[in-house]
Amino acid sequence: MSLPFFAALTLSLAAAPAPSPTQEALYKALLPRDGGPPCAELAALSPTLVEDLVFITENARQPAYVGVRAGACLLEDHAEAAQPVILGWLNRPDAKGFALLTVEHLDRLPLERARTFAEAGLKGPMAEVLRPRIARLSRPELAALAVPAPAAVQP
Repeated sequence: MSLPFFAALTLSLAAAPAPSPTQEALYKALLPRDGGPPCAELAALSPTLVEDLVFITENARQPAYVGVRAGACLLEDHAEAAQPVILGWLNRPDAKGFALLTVEHLDRLPLERARTFAEAGLKGPMAEVLRPRIARLSRPELAALAVPAPAAVQP
C-alpha cells in the first residue's frame, strides 16, 4: 500500500476503509503531476473500475487532483453507471468541486444524460452557483435550462 494514499485516508477520514490493492493501483496511476494515463487505460487496472473510481473520489484527499481525475474519468467514460454518484455530487454542498466538474463536462456528455445532470444541479442546493456556468454551456439545449422562464404578463 502506498504510504501517501494510506496516510491521506487515515489523516482525513479516520473511519474510512482501507483501499483495496486495485484502488491503490488506480491511485498510483492517477498520481503523476503530468496527468497519468488516459481514463480508457484505467480499465486494465480494475475489474470494478466504477466502484474503485468512486472510492477514490470519496477518499483520496492528497493530492486533491487525484480525486478530481477519478471524478473526470467517471464523467467521461462511466456517466451512466455512475449516475447516482454524480447526482449526489450535484445535491451535496460538501461536493461542490465535483458538482462544478460535472458542469464542465456537460457539453461532452450525451444530451439526455447532460440534461438530467443540469436539471438536478439547477434544483439542488448549489443552483445559484451552477446556474451561470450552465447558462454558458455551448449546447443551447442545456444553456436554456439555466435561463428563467419569462414572468407571465398580467392583463
